[in-house]
Amino acid sequence: MRAPIRILSEDVSNKIAAGEVIERPASIVKELVENAIDAGARRIRVEVRGGGKELIRVVDDGSGVPADEAHLVFMRHATSKIATASDLFHISTLGFRGEALPSIASVARVEFLTRTPDADDGILLKVEGQAIASSPCGAPVGTQVTVTDLFYNTPARFKFLKSDTTERRFIADVLTAIALAHPGIAFRLVMEGREVLNTPGSGNLKETLGAVYGRRILPGLVPVDGLAPWGGVSGYVGKPDLAKGNRSAETVFVNGRWVQNRMLYAAIERGYESLLAHRRFPLAVVHITIDPSLVDVNVHPAKTEIRFRDESDVFRTVMKAVRSALLQADLVSPLGQPQGSGPAGRPDKAPVDDAALQPKLAWSFPPLGKGGSAAKRAPEEPSAPVWAGEERGTYTLRPQPTGMADRALHPVEAVGAQEEEDRAHSPGEPPPHASLPLAASEAERARVAMEQGSVAHGYDPRELLATAEVAGQLAATYLLVPVPFGLWLIDQHVAHERVLYEKALDRWEQSQVVAQQLLTPYTLRLSPALAATLMDHLDAIEAMGFGVEPFGGNDFLLRAVPPEVTGRPEPVLTQIVEELALIVSEGGPSRKERAAAALACRAAIKAGERLQPEVMRQLIRELATVENPYACPHGRPIIVQVDLKEIERRFGRS
Repeated sequence: MRAPIRILSEDVSNKIAAGEVIERPASIVKELVENAIDAGARRIRVEVRGGGKELIRVVDDGSGVPADEAHLVFMRHATSKIATASDLFHISTLGFRGEALPSIASVARVEFLTRTPDADDGILLKVEGQAIASSPCGAPVGTQVTVTDLFYNTPARFKFLKSDTTERRFIADVLTAIALAHPGIAFRLVMEGREVLNTPGSGNLKETLGAVYGRRILPGLVPVDGLAPWGGVSGYVGKPDLAKGNRSAETVFVNGRWVQNRMLYAAIERGYESLLAHRRFPLAVVHITIDPSLVDVNVHPAKTEIRFRDESDVFRTVMKAVRSALLQADLVSPLGQPQGSGPAGRPDKAPVDDAALQPKLAWSFPPLGKGGSAAKRAPEEPSAPVWAGEERGTYTLRPQPTGMADRALHPVEAVGAQEEEDRAHSPGEPPPHASLPLAASEAERARVAMEQGSVAHGYDPRELLATAEVAGQLAATYLLVPVPFGLWLIDQHVAHERVLYEKALDRWEQSQVVAQQLLTPYTLRLSPALAATLMDHLDAIEAMGFGVEPFGGNDFLLRAVPPEVTGRPEPVLTQIVEELALIVSEGGPSRKERAAAALACRAAIKAGERLQPEVMRQLIRELATVENPYACPHGRPIIVQVDLKEIERRFGRS
């Protein structure tokens, strides 16, 4: 039977509208802070408890709301920012719809305290559902909005919220972006009683960047300045050595509004063309000033999406501004102590002491079989279920493809492509595969294929690894290991990654904490979002061997590290701690595996590092002791085999 068409009640329509505007606690923070900015505030304080589910309080020193108008702020589409439809094409404020406070009040309990400069007293409004109670109250000039019990009347929506840690991270990300959009305003964020963000409000964007990301990045910032008939582009972009593995550090503003626009991200990244490795993304804070009539901000309820009248022109202007700034900057990254300058200001090339650059590896060997060789192993049948997904518990039986062993033993044509991919990243940076998901099933298939192929020649591959000698190093990336039936090419990074992965995972599975104290503690300066995440998971990080303790604000002291990363540069240690904190916060059954893979990839020998013969020999000996010496945790092969018959055929001997 067809239901009749009816007009929804105000309560139902408010809750529907709230679903569009209020997605999570961070949405409330964004709306309230933008209202404070529109009110002319110079100082804004945000307090959060319970990830924003229990309490959000935003205090500003703006112009306030007159007492006789205060009740209007909770009426839908009541606003002081526009009056006619034509005003929608000339919006210069962050808010304009008059939906934020009514939407918030429909899904939470709200207290609204405000006072204007010419009033002796303020007014306090308490809103719960449709009921509004008001009373005069003493208050400083400005507005204080307190939101409690988010989604108390819509429990279904409450269930869809993430953990407190995740919601805090979203809040920190939002306020960080707004602070970078308005460096002339002093922002302070306090979460669970701890200050995680405090910007100076001096109007200097570079100082604000230092308060958010740490002053260590300031030397790596390049100013951007570009003009166009419709406005201009300004801000800062980071030198290539500040690049990250995702777009989390790309922040774009249009007329002071934080927006998420793929076209603008693409324009910034195009400006870096050929300067960044594959899958690396820049640190960038770019402000675009444009005639309001040329941009439509009334596209999305949350106002994070916009539309330009001439996107191609904006794209070209942003790209050229970024490109021009980078080409005029000194992009040489200092490594260690400054060197003397040669012609044209370039550093003189000095002989490199490979032994001094050699990474310190911790080698340990299980007892070998009789005669000093590894015990013979029968080929394992791939009949057991293998872990095939990100979550443990997702298993599958995959049929062994026909000719798999042959493909594993003769993939010579793939070597060039793999070398090109590895060489695309800078020394000291993780290779592109570092961001790939775990691929245990691929590693298992590689293991079975290699073992079957080697056993077909009458040899145990682990015995060969334990006894073979390394003939040399190809392209400072691949170890050349002669075997009786041909030649093995071993990727030094992937091989070391597998060794470190299994060591770390085995230790963590047994709840063994092994840490080496640093002679001098290293100060970690993290973004507000990462600092909040790390603070919530200090115990888990310490269980992995990292001695980390709070040092005030967003600073932490790193006092100890696990043996796998001993001797690694401080920036690498920072990246490892940041990545582990995010992995731990995401949780999931495969948390330890993903953390071990991240640690191993960052700490392992990199492609392009020249190794001493003894280190190369020790590496393949250690590889012989791991459970799977054939593929890294992401599924990339460790060993590529060139068959002797193929070599003879190429030389016309067969």
